[in-house]
Amino acid sequence: MIRIPVHIDYGAEQYYWYAPFQTGQEVCNWWLAQTDLDLYSKITTHPEEVLIGTVSAVSKNQLDAFEQEFTKSPITVHLDNDYNSYLIINRMIYFHQGFKGKKWTINHKEAQPVLRFFDDSDN
Repeated sequence: MIRIPVHIDYGAEQYYWYAPFQTGQEVCNWWLAQTDLDLYSKITTHPEEVLIGTVSAVSKNQLDAFEQEFTKSPITVHLDNDYNSYLIINRMIYFHQGFKGKKWTINHKEAQPVLRFFDDSDN
């Protein structure tokens, strides 16, 4: 099991995802195969309806520690809808199969990381 910090709606809510995988590659394979990670298309907006495994909310007392872990963790998730949900593993961004938004990447060769947008013809 891997504990993965999750931001929902760009950090409006924070969760830990206890993913039932042993490696980051297994997490990535599961993520890439998903056709619907739209949190808001569900009856309720609970992340456990989208992510497999166990999901627990971060308490107010845990917020500072969570944010520190989020910035240092090799695996993080941003969960929102099918236009904005993505997985980051070792600073590489992965979009699920059902992703509908404009895909982007981070250019790590610049002094400050720069977002680079690309269209489907770049794949």
